[in-house]
Amino acid sequence: PALSEGRAVPRLLLLLLAMASSGFVLQTLSFSLPALVRAWGVDAPALSAAFTLHLLGITAGALAFGRLGDLVGRRRVLLGAAALQGIATLACVACSSPSGLAAMRLLAGMGIGGIAANAVALAVDMAPRRGSSLWTTLVLSGVAVGSSLPALVVHWGAAPMRWQLLF
Repeated sequence: PALSEGRAVPRLLLLLLAMASSGFVLQTLSFSLPALVRAWGVDAPALSAAFTLHLLGITAGALAFGRLGDLVGRRRVLLGAAALQGIATLACVACSSPSGLAAMRLLAGMGIGGIAANAVALAVDMAPRRGSSLWTTLVLSGVAVGSSLPALVVHWGAAPMRWQLLF
């Protein structure tokens, strides 16, 4: 049920933050690609599976975790999906091959899909009746905000040589 504005706003901002973290993770591989190619001595197409599996993971995660959220509770599933995204993204730092990175990106993608499906559903459920479409749009915009952050990290010189800093 919709919450009063005073109770809903902090929760909706947390959902926006969860979506922003997903947006950040979504773009990390793109911005770390040049450093990965240098570090591993591979050409860019060798990492195509990591890109593809990440996107497939998002789709699978949205479908699976969205349904699971309906069955056992969206907040609980959202937290599990966020944990999966976080752990898989951190595990990327330990990867030393394109295949290992692809496996971790698949799992991170599943977490992103689970976050997206449940965060949007929760935003719709929690938003005050007045302005509910605004809040849902703001939560969704978290992806765009988070997606821009890896570019800033690279621009400020924190990651051109150390790809792990983006993960």
